[in-house]
Amino acid sequence: MKLIKLELKNFKGLQDFRLHLDGDSAVVTGDNGTGKTTLLDAYLWTMHGHDSEGNKNPDVRPATDCPYETTVRVRVEDTTGKTLTFYRSVLPNGATEYRINETYMKATQYWQALGSMYVEPYLSTPWAFHALHWKERRSILEDVAGMESLGRLEAFHKKYSRSRKEYKWYVDGYKLAEKLIKDFNLWKLSPDYEKIIQSQRKTLAFAIERAEKRLYKIEQAIIKMGTLLTRNVSLESFEFQTVKANKDGDRKPTCDTWYRGVPWHQLNHAKQIEAGIALIDRLFEHYKIRQPVFVDNAEAIVMPESPGDMQVVWLKAAPGELRKKEVCQ
Repeated sequence: MKLIKLELKNFKGLQDFRLHLDGDSAVVTGDNGTGKTTLLDAYLWTMHGHDSEGNKNPDVRPATDCPYETTVRVRVEDTTGKTLTFYRSVLPNGATEYRINETYMKATQYWQALGSMYVEPYLSTPWAFHALHWKERRSILEDVAGMESLGRLEAFHKKYSRSRKEYKWYVDGYKLAEKLIKDFNLWKLSPDYEKIIQSQRKTLAFAIERAEKRLYKIEQAIIKMGTLLTRNVSLESFEFQTVKANKDGDRKPTCDTWYRGVPWHQLNHAKQIEAGIALIDRLFEHYKIRQPVFVDNAEAIVMPESPGDMQVVWLKAAPGELRKKEVCQ
């Protein structure tokens, strides 16, 4: 899918703005506060049902009282070359209208139609994929890698982790009981008390050791699967970690992205853009889809360049009013 035209009327701070792209990538510039992020919000609100911060019910009407409706029109070209125009409007009375090519429809019909076009919100910006829950991220990567889910291994991990904690709790209980027996000379009432407790302690200690060995084997299997995931996704400079250690030393399943040896959350803005675009391009390749990608605060990239046939709208801070500065070839 290619973005042909984005038109906003009375949307947040933009009274009337048209962005003509004709399916090409572009750099949109403007001073801070002129509406660059508003363009992204308008596109996401119309095509995915939320704004750039993930809010599903953002206040999109102008801050001042406005007697006119708020409207966003998104014209796209699908994979067959057919042109479609998606409309989403908020009327003065607060009601929301949905249209596709001038045909009014209910919200459910509108979102179903968009869903059938395989327009994925997690491919709309370089940061959207990492805003997903780690289980969703890993499920997508497993699909790309052609691997079975790690869920079964994790179920075993959870089982033995819980067993180990329960065993330790019982051992602590027996230690306390043994101390009380000695402190109060209860063994004189029944010398068997101490023997029973010590026997139970030995049994539980063995169970703890067995559970810990199983946990270790499962953790190693999950780590190995993570290595296999990285290899099969086949993205240069990327690594996907599937296990992380907690403060108490326990390891828990996860799905963390590392790029050029640095975890995602520690990458600077420019590197997150670089990594995010590379990951989106790989997912486009796997799912055989295309859709526009918006990059906000693109001034972090000195020379914005769109890989292959990806359509990227670079939103870049620069002196002057909001305008399309150039088209990237």
